[in-house]
Amino acid sequence: MKDVHYPNPSVFDDFSEGIFTLDSTWTILFANQAALAMMRRPLNEMEGRVLWEAFPRLLGTPFEQRYREAMGSREVSTFEEQFEPFGRWFKVRLFPIPEGLTVFLADTTDEHRRDEMIHNLLQQVQRHQRLANVLADTNEAVFRTTDLTSLFRDVTRLAVEVGGFVMSWVGVVDEETGEVPIVASAGEGAGDYLSDVRLSIRDDTGGRGVGGVALRTGKTQYSDDILVEPNMAPWRAAAARVSFRSSGGFPLVVDHRVRGLLSVYAREPHYFNEEERDLVERVAASLSYGWEALETEAALRDSEVERRTSERVAELLSTAPDGIVALDQEHRLALVNEEFCRLFGVSAVEAARLSLTDLLLSGDLGPHVPFDPESPEASLVATHQVEGRRRDGTIFPVEVRLRALDPRWGYTVVCSIRDVSERISLERERRELAVQQEREREDRLDSLGRLASGVAHDFNNLLGVVLMCVGTAESYPIPARVAEELTQIRRAAERGAEMVRQLMTFARQQDTESGLLDVCSALEAVMPLLERSVGNDVTVMVEC
Repeated sequence: MKDVHYPNPSVFDDFSEGIFTLDSTWTILFANQAALAMMRRPLNEMEGRVLWEAFPRLLGTPFEQRYREAMGSREVSTFEEQFEPFGRWFKVRLFPIPEGLTVFLADTTDEHRRDEMIHNLLQQVQRHQRLANVLADTNEAVFRTTDLTSLFRDVTRLAVEVGGFVMSWVGVVDEETGEVPIVASAGEGAGDYLSDVRLSIRDDTGGRGVGGVALRTGKTQYSDDILVEPNMAPWRAAAARVSFRSSGGFPLVVDHRVRGLLSVYAREPHYFNEEERDLVERVAASLSYGWEALETEAALRDSEVERRTSERVAELLSTAPDGIVALDQEHRLALVNEEFCRLFGVSAVEAARLSLTDLLLSGDLGPHVPFDPESPEASLVATHQVEGRRRDGTIFPVEVRLRALDPRWGYTVVCSIRDVSERISLERERRELAVQQEREREDRLDSLGRLASGVAHDFNNLLGVVLMCVGTAESYPIPARVAEELTQIRRAAERGAEMVRQLMTFARQQDTESGLLDVCSALEAVMPLLERSVGNDVTVMVEC
């Protein structure tokens, strides 16, 4: 090695930067105190020794690579790297010299820490701002949304799109089964993760995680690292598939009861700090308020509808033409209309102290069929006609129609009662009128029969003379044409005799005899008379 003369290293000891010089064989020619402090070596272990031997931790690091590049290229270069063994950052400037390389070191760890702290603070501010925006947007959704499902969807979407969480969902407690089905979700990996998730409020495998404990205790629960915490083991595989590391479960308290859960997820472990926890808890509180407000509004609407329905029912009952009464579990008169009170001569107050049997006398109303919505008998109406008794003791006929009701309405049976006195009177009058009309009809028929009997008797005598004369004429030799005419006369007289017998039957003078009629023969018999009657201009044809 050539003798090279440099200023005494003490000249550089006042420099804050570390400075050391290498020759072409990587031998350390000198190093100032700052360089020795940064490399954590005394002077006797550095000066005159090969860099890689004196400081073997440089081997395989970006520092070795950049030193060799500068030595080879003979170009000035600057870089900044973290030296992992020391956990510190260094800014390095490399200046090639004829004999080798001069290295200037500046420890920038504090600057990096300040930058990292500022960066983290900015991230926290941004996260806080995002969560504050989620809270503001949630409050807006609470006042804007008119149905609960949309509110759940809006909040989970806001948690992901505005709040920066990777996934969010809302579950609602099924109080009968203890299960917590998921009703709304948003975010990346929601479908994959939630397909394997089973959550319950019971103290079992599905209820010992963040969500189950939050639901049972009513207090917010967190998992800082899903992949390592024992209570999150049932969900670990699903979380690993979608890279979830942190989660928070926020109970939704509605009307002083835990009714559901808002859950959010992040990819970083230990994601939630105190400020963020407070903001997300306020989001959950706002969602709970919206849930309760919607249910309260729905209850108010239902009560208003119920009030209007009650008013309408009362109006209908007051105008109903029949007496209407509803019976309670003890079959007392729990509800009566004005017509019922008028019908029985009682007031509504008096009716409330009575039972139906106090007002209905004879007649069995039959077995009471309990209400069953699945039974075909649920819609059946039983009708009975019995006697009613007014307050003054008057007995009158009534028609009672009964139908079973759902006891949850407060009534078991509804009855409509109608005074049928007038109807029975009209029916009796109609029956008496029908009897009188039947008697008059029989009298008319009897008179007509006597008249028909007399006419038939006289007509029968005339036909007997005609038939006798025809028989006498046929006993003499007569031309064929005259014989044919006599045959026609005989047949006509016989048909007349048949008509007389029918008249006698009508007049109830003879018994009726039934028989078959040969229509073709009858038509052929009357054809000559018919042709003679219609004249030569009309042709009469018979087809049999």
